[in-house]
Amino acid sequence: MFARYLRAFIASGLLLLLPGQEAFAVGVPGIPTAYQSRVVKNCTGSTSCSLNFARVTNGKVLKATNINCFAHLGGDHDSAVFVLFFGAFNQDRVLNYFQVDDIDNILFTLNEPILSFVEGGKRPKLSVSGLPGVNTNKTVICNLSGDLLKP
Repeated sequence: MFARYLRAFIASGLLLLLPGQEAFAVGVPGIPTAYQSRVVKNCTGSTSCSLNFARVTNGKVLKATNINCFAHLGGDHDSAVFVLFFGAFNQDRVLNYFQVDDIDNILFTLNEPILSFVEGGKRPKLSVSGLPGVNTNKTVICNLSGDLLKP
C-alpha cells in the first residue's frame, strides 16, 4: 500500500528524483537489506581482542554505517584502540580506526557513524586493544550495522 502512495507521490511531481536516484522505503522492491551483527567475546591474558562479525552475503556489498561497542578491559589503561578491518589484518584492509579515552581506566565505549564498504564473502573484524598494552582479561560487546547492497 505504501509503495502505491510513493509511486503516486513521485508521479505527481511533488517528489523530484534526478536520474540515477532511487526512492527507498520499507516494502518497496529493490531496497537494501539491513545488516546487523552483534558479537560478545571474552579474551583472557592477551594485549588485544579480535572479534569476527557475520560474513557479508555473497553477491552483496556491505555498506557499514554504524559501530557501537562496550569494552571492559581489566587492568589500568589510558585509552583503547578499536580497529575495524576485513580479511587478514594489514594496513590496506583497515576500514576505520578509533582511539577512545577511558571512563575509569577499565570501561570504554564507542558509538560512531561510519561509512565503510565490505565485499560479499568477506568477514568484517574488529580488534580492540588497551593502551598501554598489558595482558588483561577483556569482555567486548560490539554491534556493526548497515545495508547489504547489490554491487
